[in-house]
Amino acid sequence: MSIKKYIKEHKEIRLMVFYIIFIILFALIQKFIIPKYPNLVTNEIDYIMPYNKYFIIAYALWWPLIPAAFIFFYFRDTKSFKALCFQMFTVCFFTLYIYIIYPSYIDLRRPITESDIFSNMILWLRSIDPPRNVYPSLHVSETLSVCYVVYFCKDKFLTKPVKYICYIISILIIVSTLLIDQHAISDIVFSIVLSLIALLACPSFEDEESDNFIDGRKDAP
Repeated sequence: MSIKKYIKEHKEIRLMVFYIIFIILFALIQKFIIPKYPNLVTNEIDYIMPYNKYFIIAYALWWPLIPAAFIFFYFRDTKSFKALCFQMFTVCFFTLYIYIIYPSYIDLRRPITESDIFSNMILWLRSIDPPRNVYPSLHVSETLSVCYVVYFCKDKFLTKPVKYICYIISILIIVSTLLIDQHAISDIVFSIVLSLIALLACPSFEDEESDNFIDGRKDAP
């Protein structure tokens, strides 16, 4: 089967174009939009948060988690895939809008003098991810979007133990954004609120009689 024919028969895959657009826009904003007067979003609690270089491993789990979620739901549950796309794209593009109208930054990144593999990973991360445009955290909002769809999905592969593993990984990812000085607490809180709004607004892709994604899955485990 040709790629053109496959796309024609599986129209839902076209939704991924929006995520590609988002990635491009995010990269352009980070590189070319550097505001003169950004807003500092850190507070007193952020300055006393501990630093733990080992949490870079948890932070890095986000990179395989997102594509794995898209791939899994695309092949296993089209309705959940559409729900994931809706929630992810909602938080992504709303976040980009916030980055433009309310540019932000943090001043939390402590100097790293060690040369072990974990410290070097964090240094590399900082080299590609400057401490601006952090409010809200995409790392957190996208992770939560995956969690919500995992929770409501009834696919037989997503047993309770598998779901719990997903939740634990997600919690570690979220906590890691604080423990390696990538985000402030306000970034996390805003991301949680934003992801919940996207969840509540998500249309039902399972039951036409339901008004939204949640109502269509009231009997979810």
